[in-house]
Amino acid sequence: MGEKPMICQLCEFEAINSRQIELHHSTEIDPGPKNSRNKEYYTTTEVTPICANCHSLEHRTGEKLRNKCGIWHEKLPGNQKYKNPDDIFMLGCPETYRVQKEYYLKWHLVSPIQYKCQKCNVFAWAPENKILSLELHHKDRNHSNSMISNLELLCANCHRAES
Repeated sequence: MGEKPMICQLCEFEAINSRQIELHHSTEIDPGPKNSRNKEYYTTTEVTPICANCHSLEHRTGEKLRNKCGIWHEKLPGNQKYKNPDDIFMLGCPETYRVQKEYYLKWHLVSPIQYKCQKCNVFAWAPENKILSLELHHKDRNHSNSMISNLELLCANCHRAES
């Protein structure tokens, strides 16, 4: 198959880490559940090397996430798991990545203006300038350490460069 390309074929992003380039299945192969994907999914040559940001936009965008930013500052819903939303930001957090991200967006961020990658400051990505689905990064790579000082939002490209 050869060496992995380091330039995105969609936006021409130049990767500094090979994890920043992902292979996108450009055909309509039904992948099925991850643990039972068919042989065609893994053997097709119809894949396009694209950066992690472009690849994430092939599957989801961040409009809904951006709109959640700071909404608990307007009014707490009352049915959140932690009465004080700050209580989730602790060492030894038992919550999943998804729950931690929800609290980070809705409570830690004050408004959608803060929804951007904390490394490169992007929130939308070319070529279509769609809003990215940013990822919650644990700086020390310990997913149970959800202290605010250990968390940051990163675009997929910056997150892959951290790994």
